Amino acid sequence: MSAQQAQTPLRIGVVSHDCFWPLKGGGGIRVYWVTKAMIQRQHDISVIAPVQKKAEAEEEFGPIPVLSAGKLTRFVRFKEIKYIGLMVRIFLKLLCKRFDVLYAHNAVAGLPTILISKLKKIPVVFDFDDLLTGYSKISFVYRFGPKMERWVAKRAHLTIVNSSVVQQWCRDHGIHRTVIIRHGVDLSRFKAAERERKYITFTGGMEVNDGVLLIPQAAQEVLKEFPDEMFMMVGDGKDKENLRQRVEALGLTHSFVLKGWMDQRKIPGILAESKIGLITMLKVSATELSTRLSSYEYMASGVPFVTSDLDCSQEQVLESNAGIPFENGNPQSLAQRILELLRNKDLWKRLSQNGLRYVKEHADWRQNARAICLVCEKVALEEKID
Repeated sequence: MSAQQAQTPLRIGVVSHDCFWPLKGGGGIRVYWVTKAMIQRQHDISVIAPVQKKAEAEEEFGPIPVLSAGKLTRFVRFKEIKYIGLMVRIFLKLLCKRFDVLYAHNAVAGLPTILISKLKKIPVVFDFDDLLTGYSKISFVYRFGPKMERWVAKRAHLTIVNSSVVQQWCRDHGIHRTVIIRHGVDLSRFKAAERERKYITFTGGMEVNDGVLLIPQAAQEVLKEFPDEMFMMVGDGKDKENLRQRVEALGLTHSFVLKGWMDQRKIPGILAESKIGLITMLKVSATELSTRLSSYEYMASGVPFVTSDLDCSQEQVLESNAGIPFENGNPQSLAQRILELLRNKDLWKRLSQNGLRYVKEHADWRQNARAICLVCEKVALEEKID
């Protein structure tokens, strides 16, 4: 896109099911950076998403319209039912404004956005970085939800994915207008600081599919050889209390620090004191297609990671050479991989350096979010020409 074309302001609707402010989860962070990039390129932005603290959001982003779709977060009971109400509210908010292009992050935002697109003839860029319905414990949603998500992706003018695994999945399901734009990290905040590295750390959601209950079992084996190691758990979700109970039942309270959910701005400090990062996803259809934002934050902090051997995670390991996989769902395998890094300082150092190199070359949020913005500009321009 030429510089002249980029100077023409577009009316862009940024649509998300994740809480827009405060940030909770990798999806919300992705939307945060995309919104920042669009503002920097002087577009007329309206955000349609759940917002818990609207005044703080407007203070962070400036005087952009934030059309709150409620205060819903993903850490709620009966989430699927509440998402239906959220989709209705998103549809009504979109109905009231005019846009040149719509950017929709994930399927809960994507479905009402596609309906508005058909009704008002507006192009849609669909950011498909997660198969949301593939996490559901409701069998009907788990079975038929992916059909809805594929329907949305097929009808978008362009679908953004964040891995070649997801791009191939799209092709296998007849979705051919795709582009890969990966997750990123704020390189000005996440750094390999010269501090004592004390923790084996997990950051992220603590839902059932996140596999956090594997960690206390693995810790038992690790602590036999390295009794002074400490495990740091940072996150929220329905398995948080189960995790606490498991730690207590195994008599590991003295070896675990359970932080719960923390403001995203505090995560760099936690990782600066961490020696190993953990990603323990269990195998369901969604996790096979999920690349965790935490892997980028680990790498940017110089922290080698141990991750489940699922498709997207394996791709991340092969691309970055900054982590090692374990057999998903197997706490003994997880323990052996942690021990491998604790025993082998040369391996730890090599993976740490590889991760730092990888994020600098491929995962700067400012560059990746700008790439998403340029995609939206290109789609809007092509639609005007047509």
